[in-house]
Amino acid sequence: MKAVTKKLISDVFSMEMLLYMLFGAGTAAIDIFTAKIFYDTLSRAAVLKASTNVVIANTVSFILSVTFAFFTNKYFVFKSKSENSRHMRKEALKFFFSRFLTFTLSLFGMVILVDSFSIDHDISKIIVSVVVIILNYVFSKLLIFKTDRNTEITDFDMIDELID
Repeated sequence: MKAVTKKLISDVFSMEMLLYMLFGAGTAAIDIFTAKIFYDTLSRAAVLKASTNVVIANTVSFILSVTFAFFTNKYFVFKSKSENSRHMRKEALKFFFSRFLTFTLSLFGMVILVDSFSIDHDISKIIVSVVVIILNYVFSKLLIFKTDRNTEITDFDMIDELID
């Protein structure tokens, strides 16, 4: 039990995890603030329904934050080296595919929290962002930016087949 606890603590406080949390916070900040700016701007225009404003605002914030996240995760967090441009494209496609999955979850979560439960947009965005950050780390660590220490995990086979 003591060894498991020590391993968990060392994993949580590893340089990789600390960098992931730092850049994850940056990614979340870009996502949250750009979503807020677009949502508030669209809401003031009062042309579209609130749920449409949520979708548009979160789509724009998704594109901006995922682009930032790809480069910071690749180069600073997981220190992934691309053997060639094809390898980098594979990483990018897997990264954007996994982020699209969590983005879809984020959209549904936002619409449900804002429209069905009448939770404030900003609070809903923070709640959804925490869940998404955790899922994104798991995908990045185990499936996308694999290193020698985690090669036993397989690629997203569907994406590899599409690229090949």
